Amino acid sequence: MTGPQLNQVPHTIDTNLRAAWCEHLDRKLETAGPPGLVALIEAIEPIDQSVQRAQRELATLRTAREVGPGATPAFEQVDRAADALAASLDRFSGGSSIPADVLAFMQAATSADGVPLALLTEEVRRWLNAQRREGSIRIHWRADLR
Repeated sequence: MTGPQLNQVPHTIDTNLRAAWCEHLDRKLETAGPPGLVALIEAIEPIDQSVQRAQRELATLRTAREVGPGATPAFEQVDRAADALAASLDRFSGGSSIPADVLAFMQAATSADGVPLALLTEEVRRWLNAQRREGSIRIHWRADLR
């Protein structure tokens, strides 16, 4: 290697390490819970302790992405945050203050296929309105469906 090539080595290592770090964080988020639930938790007011806890863990993971990898403790911190997030998200299927219809709607709404209009019940609309999130829902016509 010549001088200019050697000068690029630290940059290349840093770029590859950051890419691997982001991929690690993405996998942690993907396995924590359904994307719709993660999007819902990020969007709503902290209505109870389980939402607050999940939002805190999500913030830890988002901050870790921006800060970048450090030493081994950073990986351990991310793993702990992802595990705590997964545990918080698991609680939503049970005794959460978020109604089951709302969870089903949000999970479908954030999927690639979208949500059928039938899932937009009055309960869902009231909840979205109470959370001031009605404006975040848009309906698009899919001409390819019959």
